[in-house]
This record gives sequence, C-alpha cells and structure tokens, in this order.
Amino acid sequence: MSKTTSKSSVSKANYINETDEELQQFYGTEGYHSFSRLYRNAYLTDGVQFLCCKYGCYWLMDLICSYGMYLPRDSLSVVVLNKSKSSSGCTVGIFYDYSEEDKEFCKSNKIKSQRIDYTDFPSDLKLYVHVRKEDTRDIVVIMLPTEY
Repeated sequence: MSKTTSKSSVSKANYINETDEELQQFYGTEGYHSFSRLYRNAYLTDGVQFLCCKYGCYWLMDLICSYGMYLPRDSLSVVVLNKSKSSSGCTVGIFYDYSEEDKEFCKSNKIKSQRIDYTDFPSDLKLYVHVRKEDTRDIVVIMLPTEY
C-alpha cells in the first residue's frame, strides 16, 4: 500500500511540473476567446483557454469575472490561487500591485478573497486580469503572466 502511495505522489509531482512546462510555451497571444454567455465582455488569451480546456477550471474564470465590478480599470490585477496543504480546497485572492516577494495575501493590496472548499486543480496558479473601458462597457482580459 505504501508503494502505491509513493507512486501516486511522484506522478502528482510530475503532473504539476508538466503543467508548468506546458504553460511556459505561451508568450503573448494570437487570439482572444469568449468563454461564457453570462460574461460576454470577458475574454481568455490562448494560454488561459488551454488551461481551462485541459483542467476544466472555467469555474475560476467565472469567479474572476463575478468580481469584475471591484477590479480597477486600465490597470493590471493579479489573481492568485493557493492550494491548501491540509485539505483539497484552495484560496483565491485578487490583488492590485501584488508583490512576488510577499507570497501571503497582503491586506492593503487585496481586492477580494474567497475560500473554495474543493478543487481538483493540480497546483498554485497566478493569472493577470486587465479591465479596460471600451465605449460603454468594460472589457475583461484574463491572461497568463507569460502572456503579458
């Protein structure tokens, strides 16, 4: 039984590393993809579209867009998904001026935060969100850090 457990932990580690390597291939984007009838003004870049198709994390895109009214216009916000070490859940935080050195959620820069009780997403994740005003509507673009 312990051999099976060690094999599954190794494969999970490879799964997470594989994810990181696959996402590193995306620089810039060639297209913007609409993903929801509910959020018609929200678009995913090629890398985020790949991420959603492979891991089924459209729920995260819905969560980001649901906080659209709180996101600053014409600036970059950062979405950070931190997997819980002790459970199968995660915490999703949306920040402006997020610092790489400060891995913890910084209260002064936090826009919103939400605890998710269960997710099968394999690892921690960081995404960028840009909101701009176009005519009378806000356009939301969600991208990988390498696509910025």
